[in-house]
Amino acid sequence: LRSVSRYSLNPRLSVDFGVDARLERGEYNYFVAGGIANGGAVRPDITRDLSLDGTVAGAFATLTLNPVNAFNLSAGLRADHSDYNDATTVDPRVSATYALSPSWSLNAAWGWYSQLSDRFLMSQYAANRDLKAMRARHLMFGVDHLLTDDTKVTFEVFDKRYRDMPELPAATTGYAPLFVPDNGFLLYETPLRSTGTAWARGAEVR
Repeated sequence: LRSVSRYSLNPRLSVDFGVDARLERGEYNYFVAGGIANGGAVRPDITRDLSLDGTVAGAFATLTLNPVNAFNLSAGLRADHSDYNDATTVDPRVSATYALSPSWSLNAAWGWYSQLSDRFLMSQYAANRDLKAMRARHLMFGVDHLLTDDTKVTFEVFDKRYRDMPELPAATTGYAPLFVPDNGFLLYETPLRSTGTAWARGAEVR
């Protein structure tokens, strides 16, 4: 379910706002045989047969200001609530664009983004449903060049910081401590905790 509305306060100032919600239902039935891990430790069998249902709802608003034809500024706020962990996140965001010419423009953006952990991770242990939403802070600067009416080249530099990432609390018989988001399909021998941090910096052309 999603609803979005726009209200124009005047020709150069408008606000977009809305709500969205979804009901999720999942059935998890799997078995992983135990065995002997590296070092001789014994891994037990792991069996799961359960239903995992939850509701995720959000509200958002973005104020857009166009004081002059060449400059566009947007500031927004998004709030989400999940009943998996009964937690609410609030994410502010700001972006700006300045047109240097009909074919060249400068862009900048800053903002926070949140994402729930993978439902398969939640199915492994009841404690994993209490994992915090993963948080990411994005900072970006870029240049756009319009080659033709339907071809654009963009160069961007970015800095991203991550926190509240799910990770193993300590080494286990199967894995050393590691970040989990890129390995959501794996099954872990112990509940996870929301203490991981990470960062990414770089540049890209597209």
